[in-house]
Amino acid sequence: MIFSSSLVLGATAVSLVAGLALPSPIQEASLLQRDIDPGQDSRSCSSIKDVCSPDTISDPSNALSHAACIALVVCESPKDFLAQFPPNQPRLSRDAFNAVSGGSDVITQQQFIDFYYGTIASINSTIATSNSSANLLTPEYPSSAETVIAWWQDAVAWTGFCSTSSIPYSNFADWIEYSTATGVCGAVQSCDAAKNAATPACVPQRPTDNGSCAEMVSQCILFAGNTTHIFDNEYCVLASFCYSQSTVDVLIKALVQDDYLYIGQPVLSINQPRLTQSVFNTLSGGNTVVTQQNVIDAYYGLLTNTLRSCGGPPGAVTPCPSGSSGPYPTDVSYVTDFWETVSAWTGFCSTRNIPYKNLADYLQYSSTVKAPTSC
Repeated sequence: MIFSSSLVLGATAVSLVAGLALPSPIQEASLLQRDIDPGQDSRSCSSIKDVCSPDTISDPSNALSHAACIALVVCESPKDFLAQFPPNQPRLSRDAFNAVSGGSDVITQQQFIDFYYGTIASINSTIATSNSSANLLTPEYPSSAETVIAWWQDAVAWTGFCSTSSIPYSNFADWIEYSTATGVCGAVQSCDAAKNAATPACVPQRPTDNGSCAEMVSQCILFAGNTTHIFDNEYCVLASFCYSQSTVDVLIKALVQDDYLYIGQPVLSINQPRLTQSVFNTLSGGNTVVTQQNVIDAYYGLLTNTLRSCGGPPGAVTPCPSGSSGPYPTDVSYVTDFWETVSAWTGFCSTRNIPYKNLADYLQYSSTVKAPTSC
């Protein structure tokens, strides 16, 4: 059997979980209508560590082979969960998934609710028969089933199953494995449309980014002013390029959110003033095209001896030397990859040398006009 016997979560626990399905609409309503107590909910989640922590499981290098750890990874989040265990955890196995799904192809929201409550009940049972209960946290049920639903909905949103709240095996395993990776974005930020609209967009990035694009955006913010003319400085133009897996408009919205003094709707790329000739000339070295090597040199150059704000209101800060450089991409392919996207959209895959008009068009129209993004 894949699950550790120390968890008391073998067949007995699975049957116990199944037995905790809310048996009547009245009982279900009472669970959902309770006032939510964040403190109690946090203690409930933490108490699962009694049976899922590097100190309490036999093989912490394969934590998710223990059923209770599946409850913990959902209530804590994959980021907080994985930080406690040795790196390079194996991918969630189908057997472990089946312990929650009952052998079906998906875990439904109700199945996870039942499983979570069953896990807490199993811990109570363990403590009742343990000779070392003094070392264990006091298990608590959540203050409301709504809390468990909210935890589950984080996974549902990332995997993109908002319409059913039921997650298939591969998608659930992907959420655990990849949702903590920098630059990897889920389907949506929230299944609540209003919350999703108000949440800053996740910006997908290539693994070689290494935080360099975020730093370029930070440099752009220093010069973006009121964000109504961002194509008049090199930093914002380079930031637009490294947002190639997203859109220039997503960058503009992020800049507006940073400038809390800005009033009104963002001036999106299609309504921004064109790329200035002076910025183009700086990037191209005064030539008629910007080459791939020009962009590599500019990207690394602008991340060297970076700047910071020395005061002033948002939109009108005074830049001064930060005394540091980077972070740089882990490989130059990061720059050549995003330049490939720009080259493909503008139709210059064969040379990757882009004239002024085409580069200005990319900045202004690529958010709204579909075109190839790969050579």
